[in-house]
Amino acid sequence: MKEIIEKDELESIIDVEINKNIYKEKINKHLNNPHISIFKITPSNLSQDKAIISALNQHTIIW
Repeated sequence: MKEIIEKDELESIIDVEINKNIYKEKINKHLNNPHISIFKITPSNLSQDKAIISALNQHTIIW
């Protein structure tokens, strides 16, 4: 991580959308897409689904 920061490569690795409306639209577009689904074992309020889609969209890991 230190090497990435020193070489100023962070921006090229992490693609962050600053405009929250665009970010929300992306998440909702994937969440409501009938061709993409997340297997649910128990009923959900979709907050966990949004977190998973957000993590996949931003190439991050949920700990």
